[in-house]
Amino acid sequence: MFANDEKPKSVRECMERLKKARDILVSDEYGYTDEEISFNPPATEEFIAQQEKSYGFKIPEDCKEFFMISNGATILDNEIYGVDYIGMSDDFVPDEYLCFGGSFGTSERYTLSENGEFYICYDCEPESWEFKDFLFLLLEKCEDLIDEHDREVEWKKRKKAGMTTEQINEELREQIRIAKMKLAQKKENKE
Repeated sequence: MFANDEKPKSVRECMERLKKARDILVSDEYGYTDEEISFNPPATEEFIAQQEKSYGFKIPEDCKEFFMISNGATILDNEIYGVDYIGMSDDFVPDEYLCFGGSFGTSERYTLSENGEFYICYDCEPESWEFKDFLFLLLEKCEDLIDEHDREVEWKKRKKAGMTTEQINEELREQIRIAKMKLAQKKENKE
């Protein structure tokens, strides 16, 4: 679930939130490392166009936007290559696709077709995706990790304070009810 149940509206917003999540997750309290969550410096529009021309493949607009924010990234168990590494050979990618990332320790790969469509390949079987939706999924995983950790910390604090499991659950249900009410009001006010 996204933080505050708010799905990003763009690749840029998603990347801003991913970078904030990264800063939280690599703190001492959460214990992730820079190798597990990192973002490369951005690529220029000209460099992306040059690479696109050299590959002879069209790069989707949402991928280009990503590369102009971060020319590659590692997000948990997922690596997205920079625009200059697209096409690295891989046994899990059909020959007619260009590989530009994958999930560590699995056969899942991120690819582009010649006409500029993004696919996730599982054991050489491509499945069509929108790149931004893939990024949104990674953001959701990061925000879920933060939320889960925070709930665990709160649970331990309440237990230490002498609350019973039943009391803690009742208090949390009330907090969820109030948060949902506030979210509904916020959505109502926007409309």
